[in-house]
Amino acid sequence: MFIRTKQQILIFTAIAVLTGGFLLFSYLPLKGKIESLHQKQVLHQAGLNKTLLRIEQIPMLKNQMIQLKNRVGNFDARVPENKALGNFLQEIASLMNKHNLKEQIVKHGDEIKAEDFCCIPLNIQCKGRLDQIYGFFDSLQSLDRVVRVEKINLKNNENFTGQIEMQAGAFIYYRNGFSKG
Repeated sequence: MFIRTKQQILIFTAIAVLTGGFLLFSYLPLKGKIESLHQKQVLHQAGLNKTLLRIEQIPMLKNQMIQLKNRVGNFDARVPENKALGNFLQEIASLMNKHNLKEQIVKHGDEIKAEDFCCIPLNIQCKGRLDQIYGFFDSLQSLDRVVRVEKINLKNNENFTGQIEMQAGAFIYYRNGFSKG
């Protein structure tokens, strides 16, 4: 009976050693790898979710880009290579005549040079009704050249007849011939 007990103890010891060896050399390393893979999976899922969110935003960004292109138009085409000041001043006078504005004065100042672009300040003065002045600015905005209106002063005449004196400061731009390509 003692032999049988000894064999049982040996078998239990062998089972305990095998179970301990399995736990120590197989289960614990695999458990660590599984946890590591799970953490990597969570990170990859987070990255995938971020990518999917960005993909969902692409149509919205594309629409915004189309709207901006439509609003800005071809900027390079709207900023000429040379001053073309005479032609532009004629266009302004033509627009003022088109909108029946009176006492027109358009003066240009000294140009301001920068590395890629230069600008010429303009002082625009005239008289007319508010709807005529509004129509002039609306037409000015639709010109083929970039015009930035910096300030507008409107003054009603003393008799309140509806005639308004308008003074505006604006800038027109042209590209400096030495721009980087």
